[in-house]
Amino acid sequence: MVNGRSVLFRICSVFLIWMWFCVGAGSQIMPTKARNPEAPFRDSIQVKRSVRDSVISPKIVAYPVFRPWQKTARPDEALSQWHSFDPLDTQPGQREYARLHNVGTAALSIQPGQRTAIGFDVGFHPYDPYLLSTDSIVFLNAPLAYTDVSYSQGPTSEDGIFAGTLARRFGKGTDFRIEALRIYNFGAYSHLANHHSSLRLGIRYLNPSGKYSLALLHGNHIIDQEDNGGIRTDTLFGADLYDQEISIPVFLTTAETRYRITDYQVAQAYAVAGTVDRDSLGRLVFFHRLRWQDRSFKFSDPSPASDSLFYGNFQTDQRGIRQFTTWSTLTNTGEVLASWRSTAGTSLSFQGGLEHRYHQWNNEANHGTVNNILLLGALDMRWRDHVDIRGRTQIDLGDQVGSWLVEGGIGLQTERLGDLKAGILLSQRFPDLIQEQLVVSQRVVYDQGWLKPQQQSLFGSIRIKPIGFAAGVHLSLLTNTLVTTAAGLPEQVTETVAVNQFWIKYHLKVWQIHLDNKVSYQNSSDDRIRYPEWITRHQLYYDGLWFKHTLRTQIGLEARLISPWSPYGYQPVSGQFTLQDQTKEPWFPQIDGFFSMERLGFRAYLQFENIGRAIFGWKSTATNGAEIPRQFSTVSGYPQPEMWMRWGVAFRFRG
Repeated sequence: MVNGRSVLFRICSVFLIWMWFCVGAGSQIMPTKARNPEAPFRDSIQVKRSVRDSVISPKIVAYPVFRPWQKTARPDEALSQWHSFDPLDTQPGQREYARLHNVGTAALSIQPGQRTAIGFDVGFHPYDPYLLSTDSIVFLNAPLAYTDVSYSQGPTSEDGIFAGTLARRFGKGTDFRIEALRIYNFGAYSHLANHHSSLRLGIRYLNPSGKYSLALLHGNHIIDQEDNGGIRTDTLFGADLYDQEISIPVFLTTAETRYRITDYQVAQAYAVAGTVDRDSLGRLVFFHRLRWQDRSFKFSDPSPASDSLFYGNFQTDQRGIRQFTTWSTLTNTGEVLASWRSTAGTSLSFQGGLEHRYHQWNNEANHGTVNNILLLGALDMRWRDHVDIRGRTQIDLGDQVGSWLVEGGIGLQTERLGDLKAGILLSQRFPDLIQEQLVVSQRVVYDQGWLKPQQQSLFGSIRIKPIGFAAGVHLSLLTNTLVTTAAGLPEQVTETVAVNQFWIKYHLKVWQIHLDNKVSYQNSSDDRIRYPEWITRHQLYYDGLWFKHTLRTQIGLEARLISPWSPYGYQPVSGQFTLQDQTKEPWFPQIDGFFSMERLGFRAYLQFENIGRAIFGWKSTATNGAEIPRQFSTVSGYPQPEMWMRWGVAFRFRG
């Protein structure tokens, strides 16, 4: 195991060299408006004081790699979210209760329900929040070098998160971006050690005429975990005082998991009419992508005898338990895009094509190949910058014929009513490989076929900016949904299950005091598809400019409240979340206090986590009679950490 202090020393050394280089390079470039119209002012003092966000670095232009004409001005993240170090807080969707609590573990509380993409899938998804997806890379139109690095640390030097981004535009048509994310925890949770690293980079060239573009992309992700079936008592409370087992289970003291993904992509686009990166009045673009992806999931526990009941029906022997699955995919995509736009803001766009995916998989002694031939289609219409109509479809014509997806939506933008959105989604897909068959220690645990899961969803939202109000609804009917039982075996819910979700957000500001509230209600007609009914999130904070309007400062509290429920467990052998009814969680109060500040691209924060335990003073009793703070979990067996102080810093440079 790598010593955490040496790792921190290396990170700091590299960071100081990087900072010196960026500052030195930037000092040679005069960021004047005459030399480069796109370059921002370096000092926020030159910007009008009435603009509060001027303290933060100016906006930059960003565009998705596969839709370069969709350029948007991307401001810095809101300072009120800067202290949200958890990677899941940056994920889209309504997953308010899904905080990772012990950062770096697979203990992700998920909202169950079929995914909307179709095609062959092995089914390992608990680590998704740690992965920097190559498909979602966004390039920055940064004439000056753009550098952003951040570091967050828990109570010890061996518990931290490092993230870094470097972007640069070379000349007028070549954009480069590299991102890195590293999460490690070898300190307070020494028996739940982990080391997660994720890297993605891309370079895109656009020829001077704007007719041809070439993008080269690469991603590499390595996730290592040790003892990932629970935590030991002495890691939280000390072996001397609490030497007997309490309510926290002790599992898998020698287990290890490694999940690895390697991704290479080459994408080309050629414009017969118009240009590749501009939404011109008329355009015809041909697109081609070639992708190679390798994945592997390996679990081993050489000594499971004392806790073998944890595995349920999984078969073990004296050598322990092991599971090894590999999966390689070659993807070949060809599409054509045709679009038309009037000067009045009305536009019509159609995109269609074929995608072939060749999969080769191995699970111990079992192996096989799957070919997906997907018919792709998308339609976008816009009328006078007020009405949007969008739709997309995927139909499998290959080995998994019978998989399909249709999605459509409409959006309305008005000054009085705000933004209104509504949509529908219908899909049917094949089960994941891990749900149909699993081989553990060269023995077949299960091998069976299931009916195709189906999903029908209606969703809508309203957003009224002037009064800071937003609300939404998501109604779903799930048929043939697959779940994993407490024994680690898949089970199909053949009945149609209704899942309803409603949420309301409201922002109130009085002077420099802000109050952000979000209340979510959700229910399910079948307990095997379970949610906590109520999830609320509240932020009360002061936001002001100090020291002659040069230092932006926020001081506040954040509270998340989760209603009582039976959370999911986790089965590390198959990487699946399981149903369990032994552990019942009471009302879950997660309260954090924070202090954040920002000045010219430099940010820092202090956060006191989980002070709800001190506020409520809830206790539980150990087997030796001692009272200890009660543990709260959003995944059974993975409790929230103790109260502790976390701090973080970030630097952003231009030039």
